[in-house]
Amino acid sequence: MLRSASGAHVISANDAAAHTASQSITVLPHVFMYPSSGHAGSMVLIPASQGNGFAASSAITIKFDGSTIAPSAAISSDATGNFGGSFTVPSSAALGPHQIQISDGTGNTYSSSYTVTDPSTPTYNTQTLVSGFSMADVLAFIPDNGPGVDGSGNLMIGDGNLMIGEKNSGNIFVLKYTSGQFVKQSVPFVTIPNLQTSFEDNGVIGMAFDPNWVNTKLVYFDITRAVSGSVVDQVIRYHATTDSSGNIVADQAVGEQLVLSAPGLATGHNGGCLKFDSAGNLYIAVSDHWTFTGSQDLTILDGKILRITPLASPVNGKLYSIPATNPFASSSDTSIKKEIWGYGIRNVFTFDVDSKTNRVYASDVGSNSWERIDDFRAPGANAGWPYYEGPAFGNPQNLAGYAPQVYWYAHDGIKPLTGPTAGNEAIQGAVFYHGTYYPNLDGAYLFGDYGVDFISALLPTTAQTDPASGVPIGQVVPIYYGLPAFSPINMAVWNQKLYILDFGNLNVLNYGSGSPPPPGNCSTCQLTVNAQDVAGNFLGQYTVLSNSSGIVATGFAPVTFNLKSGAQYTVSISDYKNFVFDHWVDTGSTVSSRAISITTATQITAVFKDTALVLNPTGGLAGTSITVTVTGTTFLANHVITLTYDSATLVTNPSKITSNSAGGFSATFQVPPGSVGSHLVQATDGTNTHSALFTSR
Repeated sequence: MLRSASGAHVISANDAAAHTASQSITVLPHVFMYPSSGHAGSMVLIPASQGNGFAASSAITIKFDGSTIAPSAAISSDATGNFGGSFTVPSSAALGPHQIQISDGTGNTYSSSYTVTDPSTPTYNTQTLVSGFSMADVLAFIPDNGPGVDGSGNLMIGDGNLMIGEKNSGNIFVLKYTSGQFVKQSVPFVTIPNLQTSFEDNGVIGMAFDPNWVNTKLVYFDITRAVSGSVVDQVIRYHATTDSSGNIVADQAVGEQLVLSAPGLATGHNGGCLKFDSAGNLYIAVSDHWTFTGSQDLTILDGKILRITPLASPVNGKLYSIPATNPFASSSDTSIKKEIWGYGIRNVFTFDVDSKTNRVYASDVGSNSWERIDDFRAPGANAGWPYYEGPAFGNPQNLAGYAPQVYWYAHDGIKPLTGPTAGNEAIQGAVFYHGTYYPNLDGAYLFGDYGVDFISALLPTTAQTDPASGVPIGQVVPIYYGLPAFSPINMAVWNQKLYILDFGNLNVLNYGSGSPPPPGNCSTCQLTVNAQDVAGNFLGQYTVLSNSSGIVATGFAPVTFNLKSGAQYTVSISDYKNFVFDHWVDTGSTVSSRAISITTATQITAVFKDTALVLNPTGGLAGTSITVTVTGTTFLANHVITLTYDSATLVTNPSKITSNSAGGFSATFQVPPGSVGSHLVQATDGTNTHSALFTSR
């Protein structure tokens, strides 16, 4: 009834057998105003069609404490009793609550209140930081100080550097945070080639950084391309490096790597959002490609949230594995896609994974009636599309794994009737917020709408019963309505502030004139010590934290210690069996014991050589003929050994390698032609695998 004028209306229903029932309903006036408090002289917005249930085609009058005030422009309801507009709170209004009355010409009145606050009370406002982008739709902050969390629990806070991608051009720009300013790097990180960009959610549609960026320098993108005459949705990745001018750019020696490919569609509904969880799993939104029932079909990827674990190098031709905890990972049905984490989505442009709780909420664009937030906390959750678009009043279709939406809102009653965004209502932006800069929003899920220009917060409080449907619905508070001059496309949080991307600009949501505390500042700071071999596999090396008084704590990597901010400590990490310390990633030091003092959450990583596999020589000049002798120990006795170079099986001498009775072997191979850089050599007996690096110069 959101689009009906005031008064009594009759709802009738009948079936094919001519059974008829009817019910009378009375539509009452209602107005949503934003904000409900603020300074004297502030503007109050009634968003388009958020005044509803009034008489049709009637002049609207606004009274403040009984006195008529002039709106910013004359307001009249439309043919179904809806309107929008704005007015200014009188500058003489005293501190405290005041009555607002909004009436039409036939006597329908809606009453509300507005609280005038002290001029020093902070309010929300937006600020444009960087302009000049063209159809920019993805952004993410670079986790360049490690995959840990800051003092508020935010995953991958980073030092403030970020990337922004343009969907059609394929340009991926680096913005560096320098002296309190975001400055666009002079050259793009990369320009992704051969994009298919014929529709609104085609082109570059997703981006995410490996949380272990400090070691891997990997960034992932979701794109659409035309391949052999068909549109495909691809997840690709690039390795980052630094050029001679200090710019962060894609390593062209490595180039683009294809991680996963799925069918796409030239006319959209591709989705494409990418997010990592705290364990390093990559979540991927693949929308329904207008297949509708495909969202319920577990044998295809359409309409799904996927979860994979990216790999450093291919295994069985793939750069990812299936997490064992995926809901269908152990299914004996080979037709079911094991990558599926959840299903039943329509068109998810954006979603987020909570770094504290691993909640997975997805902003799912609806069809004709509802925008919704899907809940994918549980493996195998089914969001219901196409059988349910909004509140389902139970589960009448008896869908397996059905997980009701945590929140939904209607197109009707909020959508603009004119202007560039008319008809383009779409829930956009998805980010969990942890911090104290914005009051009372710790743990909230922030989202917006492209067509309606708002930012709201889904609170982490207990759901309440929706009076219209009788089913539980999350509690949402408006944060900012009527965004000036831009519509939110994507969002990210850094240093407790929300950064909002529209197609042309990077913006920030401020609260008053204050600033949050310095990034990651802490009184007791977490130090996480990791250990890994040259292949990137994590090791459990014994680690000791000490200070001038002696040993403070010990543990096996990965281990997290609590350090007093600014205090001096020593970290020592030990060899174990065939794994011998090689270097610290962040400093390059080859000494296993190091002094450390931190004032922010910090992660350090030690790299260990695997002495069970030794190469001689360990490097050489690229493009020349090089014979390498490889010696192995601690393998299974009398077993066939397979040698690989960057996952490709090597031709060796002898052609068949068999370990001796002590588990050792020796063989030679010719270094394959390849690029400059490190290349992974691995030997396996089918049970044990050992690794070494060969470096081409």
